[in-house]
Amino acid sequence: MGGLVLAVVAGTLLWRSMGSDEGSEDLDANRAPFYLAVYNLAREPVAHYTGSAPDGTARDLTVTDADEGHGWITASGSRIPVLMVGGKTYVKPPRDMLTNVPNGPSA
Repeated sequence: MGGLVLAVVAGTLLWRSMGSDEGSEDLDANRAPFYLAVYNLAREPVAHYTGSAPDGTARDLTVTDADEGHGWITASGSRIPVLMVGGKTYVKPPRDMLTNVPNGPSA
């Protein structure tokens, strides 16, 4: 559920940060469908989350309400696999992204 919650929170924060020039009453009315969608999404056993940022970072993750998931994140032009199991998140970035790791990279 943690991965799903993270996806929902990230989407909510991004949506809210976009702002609007509309009055607060109009804004609340416009937000109602979004909050209904978030509520319905939180009740689903599995969610597929995709998105990207202006800096080129992208993500494609599938998460379950059992706190498990898999997918990938693209950062600095590299596709990085992600696995979430048992409350832990595992990533395997390419060796060239680990050059500043103390004691060097290991696999």
